[in-house]
Amino acid sequence: MHSIICIGNPVYDIIETPSRKSKTRVLSGTSTNSAISAKFLGSDVCILGAIGRDYVKLFEDCMRKHEIKTKVIVRDETTGFHLVYHPDGTRKLSLIGNAGKILPEDIKDFAFDFDGVVLGPVIYEVPPETIVYIRNKCPGYILLDPQGLMRRVRDGNIEHYFNYDDLREVFSSIDIIKPNEYEAYLISGKRDPYVSIEKIFDLLQIPVIITLAERGSIVYDGSQIAEIPSYRTSTIDSTGAGDTYAGAFISKYVETKNIIESAAFASAMASFVVEIFGADYSFKFDDVRSRAEKILEGINVREI
Repeated sequence: MHSIICIGNPVYDIIETPSRKSKTRVLSGTSTNSAISAKFLGSDVCILGAIGRDYVKLFEDCMRKHEIKTKVIVRDETTGFHLVYHPDGTRKLSLIGNAGKILPEDIKDFAFDFDGVVLGPVIYEVPPETIVYIRNKCPGYILLDPQGLMRRVRDGNIEHYFNYDDLREVFSSIDIIKPNEYEAYLISGKRDPYVSIEKIFDLLQIPVIITLAERGSIVYDGSQIAEIPSYRTSTIDSTGAGDTYAGAFISKYVETKNIIESAAFASAMASFVVEIFGADYSFKFDDVRSRAEKILEGINVREI
């Protein structure tokens, strides 16, 4: 069994969609969603993050239910956002809690002997010095979802921000990067994702995955761009779909080393997650495999 660690602070969010609003704070976050996804696909999974005393027991109980190991740094408050999704597909984020950074001194006694890593910061809580520290300790493949390194808080609201020099050490410490379409634009300066993905590869010299929401995703390994379609379904809540994609991708990639097959399974997992509210999975692995096979049939590959 392959081992995966997902790093980043768990979050408890308030989520509003055009059809529904959470009555209490809902467990989410890149590390959480990717960990559950990787575990579902059969990996041995650990999650590392900081969380407040108010939610630590609830979180640990949830991870125990999913048979996910935890390395928890207890803080005074729990990271969380108020997310409002608008009918046009846009969303607004405001910060309602912040558990703070995970620093090298917080994890100096932790062994990083994993086959794969998902770096999933949500609000810069995994800073460059920590990522470099993890790279030096961990032999496995490191996938970065860069969203939390491309945000800053102004007047309680979240805005996007990118400075290449701030992340130079980060980019030299990872093996795969998975931005969404807008984050890819901020990194590359190019709106067209097919142009953007080549620019990012030229800059970083590592495989690049760009997620395109309901349009699927594209992956580029330096020789070919593969268009990975999404599985057509009804969306109830898209929160965490990209995180789920990351966990499923790394779980399959450490097993197969096949970027296209891994992306197909990732897309299939994400298609199930958008059909539910929250992270309680009730579908079966055979269902995911069936959707992944259909997605593989629809993949278009462009040689570069």
